[in-house]
Parts: sequence; structure tokens; C-alpha cells
Amino acid sequence: MNFPVSHRIAKLQPSDIRQMTRECERLGGINLGQGLGDLPTPPIVGDAAIKAIMEGHNTYTASEGITPLRLAIAEKLKRDNGLDVDPEKEIVVSSGATGAFASTLTALLNPGDGVLLLEPYYRIMVTTSIQFCSAVWSLSSSR
Repeated sequence: MNFPVSHRIAKLQPSDIRQMTRECERLGGINLGQGLGDLPTPPIVGDAAIKAIMEGHNTYTASEGITPLRLAIAEKLKRDNGLDVDPEKEIVVSSGATGAFASTLTALLNPGDGVLLLEPYYRIMVTTSIQFCSAVWSLSSSR
């Protein structure tokens, strides 16, 4: 079955990283670009995951991240960077940069707004921006 997709989605291209992953899989290569581990999980990590599950930490968290982690980030920013931030209003923990970028665009942009991307950037930033903006510009960092 073919379902029509929106015009803005039809223009999107897979990210370079995803394309390289597919090519590595096709050739049986070693993928150093996407963070796909091929080593066993260290026992300390597996043990901590099992302990967390057994303690009931096995459900979706708040969309902004768990409070103890946001508090720890705020403390780190104060101690190491001299920044005084409110962990309830100014810190969000995400499971990945792409989702965080899309969430930020969703929260800040209105129809008709544009985005200026500073090079270097990942192609996924362009394709994600296209979904939310009427215009996407880039600014080269070269002279």
C-alpha cells in the first residue's frame, strides 16, 4: 500500500550517519560513526540496570528527565561553571540530541519562523528544521 506523505516529509533525506550504517552492514564493515557498540556490556553497567529494574525504576520518566539527575546537573553547572540554573525550569534531559533538537524547535518556533544553522552541523538538523520552519539558512564558519 502506498500512502501519500506530506510535502515537507517527502523532501527529507536519511542522515549521512544512517546511510553509512546501512553501507557498513551491506559490506560487513566496522561502523565507527554511529555509536553502535559491538563489545559486551560491562558488568557494572548491567548490574546497575538490573538493580534499577528490581527497585522499580522501569517506567517512563517525566518528559523533562528525572529530578535527581536534573538536580545533579544544576549542581555541576554551579560548581564547575559558575552558572545558577533552576533544575525545574531550565534543565531538560533527553535520550538523544536529535530528539532534543526537534523538541526545542517544537517549543520555540511558530509557523513562518526560520532557523539559522551554523556550520558544521549534521544533516539531520536540516531535515528536522524543514519539518518545523518555513525557511532554513546556514552560515559557514570558513572565511
